[in-house]
Amino acid sequence: MKIRSASATAKIVVVALLAQAAAANAAEVKAPSVIPPGSALNALALKSYADVQALLSGFMKQTNGPIEISPHGAFWNEMPYRQFIEGDLPEVTDRTTGKPLKILIVGNARESNIIMALRGTKGSMFDQETGSFGRMPPTGPYLSDQEINRLADWIDRGCPDGP
Repeated sequence: MKIRSASATAKIVVVALLAQAAAANAAEVKAPSVIPPGSALNALALKSYADVQALLSGFMKQTNGPIEISPHGAFWNEMPYRQFIEGDLPEVTDRTTGKPLKILIVGNARESNIIMALRGTKGSMFDQETGSFGRMPPTGPYLSDQEINRLADWIDRGCPDGP
């Protein structure tokens, strides 16, 4: 029987996590992957609302997204943390019910409107083919699956706001 050292075992775990992340990015991801604490991938995790704001604003700046034509604008830059995690999307209502749309559900990325909108989740109001809104941003380009997964992981971890 061969005994592995702790460092060899740690290397195997890191390689397995990296392979898992690569496979997840290669296919359409239905559910967010949680980034294990202490893993090499943890460096990618969003740690605060400021990180979320930087992610979304950086993407819009990089792609020159015409955010000013949307009814909600860059709402993530205009809301305090508590309003972002508990509040509704400004100036947008469900076209079927007329009720406001919650931005997210803390601890549940899969059912959070921001994640469904960014993914264009099939069968939702953000479904690109059948939804009343379609995928966001409406004119594309879209946030990468990896970046959406980072945001989803932040939501699933309870929307931490600090180190």
